[in-house]
Amino acid sequence: MNDRSPDEEKFIKGRITDEDFDKMRALIGYANPTLGGDRPRPAHYSEVTSDSIRHYVNGYGDDNPLFCDRNYGQTTRWGSQIAPLMAIGAHSDVRFKPMSDDLRQMTKGVLRGVHLFASGSESYYYRPVVPGDRLRASDGVISIREKRSEFSGGRSAIVENGGTVINQNREVVSSSINWIVHTEREGSAKRAGKRHIELGAYGDDDLKRIDDAYENEFVRGGDTFYWEDASVGDEMPTMVKGPLRVTDIIAFHIGWGWGNYGIGALKLDYKNRKQMPGFYGKNEFGAWDVMQRLHWDPEFARAIGNPTTYDYAPVRFAWSCHYLTNFVGDDGWVYRMRVDLRKFNFVGDTTWFEGEIKEKRLDPELGPLIEVEVRGVNQRGEINCHADATLLLPSREHGAVALPPVPEDVANRAPHDDW
Repeated sequence: MNDRSPDEEKFIKGRITDEDFDKMRALIGYANPTLGGDRPRPAHYSEVTSDSIRHYVNGYGDDNPLFCDRNYGQTTRWGSQIAPLMAIGAHSDVRFKPMSDDLRQMTKGVLRGVHLFASGSESYYYRPVVPGDRLRASDGVISIREKRSEFSGGRSAIVENGGTVINQNREVVSSSINWIVHTEREGSAKRAGKRHIELGAYGDDDLKRIDDAYENEFVRGGDTFYWEDASVGDEMPTMVKGPLRVTDIIAFHIGWGWGNYGIGALKLDYKNRKQMPGFYGKNEFGAWDVMQRLHWDPEFARAIGNPTTYDYAPVRFAWSCHYLTNFVGDDGWVYRMRVDLRKFNFVGDTTWFEGEIKEKRLDPELGPLIEVEVRGVNQRGEINCHADATLLLPSREHGAVALPPVPEDVANRAPHDDW
């Protein structure tokens, strides 16, 4: 028997066609319509402040004083409280290459009605973001390719998007590429009843182990980690995140904002629905609600093929960044971070982060650095995320970390003044 509402049916009936691939290829360099299109995307925070940085990092469970305490930041080599790499998105006013009416009409409806989720991201951090900065970002489609979906068993499309972030002085502060997986939902909905995933359940001993890990979380801080003291094969400290609750997803929204889709309260959501009607359907009360509620509404999540609610990709991107900044300390620099999401992170799951130094070198351009590999392992023993990162370290012989140069192609992707 099918108990789904007509609107739930609408959300699972979408198909990926050859025409979708043609349309998305035509959009290379332009805004991705499935991520909110080319409407200006105002920053959650129009200016970087001491409080905005703190709100963001507190939203993923981080209280590192380098990010949370303006007075502490002034005592570090940066001379200021700074923002970690993953906080940049919430502070970025995103602008897009202007699109012609013909292109907009030709690509209308691309990949509409199919499920999408972020599968990974690679980000680079070139200079500190500090209170007083105002950030602008470009964003656009880079590529599209096809694969068979493990999630639904049907057709899927992987779309790469990326851009560059600049500050008010047009200095490049970061760049990123992310990949979004679009899948047909109907197969996943049909398979949902056949799949069994043991969701989190905890006894007192489990909770004590988690509490002990929180109590003893490693934060290097001002204890300088010199390049000479790093060795290939060294294990990194363990860090825990979880058990994930809807409360934690709400906390993340408070710091991050709503993301790409312009969601708002009441009248503001009515206005957004007029612009994005396909993103809305009627809930169990017959009222309009957002597709995005699959992250906090377990019944809706199950109706479209998931065992329960789950996190956003930026949550685990932020968790991975948290793990790296704890490890590298105040005097190091997270230059590059790539995160691949391997499994869903469901409400109730606990993720344990562990890592290892894989390479150590004196780079002719970047200076003393290490390459690390990080795994997030849930209570089922599954690797739900995998990261690798390039960390720049101070050296007794070579001195303090030097900020990395900006590649020409990255600078060329910066938003134009007339966008």
